[in-house]
Amino acid sequence: MSAKNALVVEDENIVALDIKNNLHDLWFNVPYLNSYGEEAVNKAFENQLDFIMMDIILKGKIDGLEAAQKILETFNIPIIFLTANNKKVLDST
Repeated sequence: MSAKNALVVEDENIVALDIKNNLHDLWFNVPYLNSYGEEAVNKAFENQLDFIMMDIILKGKIDGLEAAQKILETFNIPIIFLTANNKKVLDST
């Protein structure tokens, strides 16, 4: 059984590493961790991913929602959103 490839996009390094370790324990390959929406878009275009775990608030010019929108315009990759801040989610609705 081959491992599924996941991308973790999280701006808090300790949280990103914890997610990576938990996914690894569940037999997922996490070849990249990053904290920028722009990088997430680039990695989605460069790699075959089975899913993405995306924080909503990220470093850089675009947030996780905008990065996900750009990715979903081209790929049918499931995206699981993460956030510790409910203000951004509530303001988006």
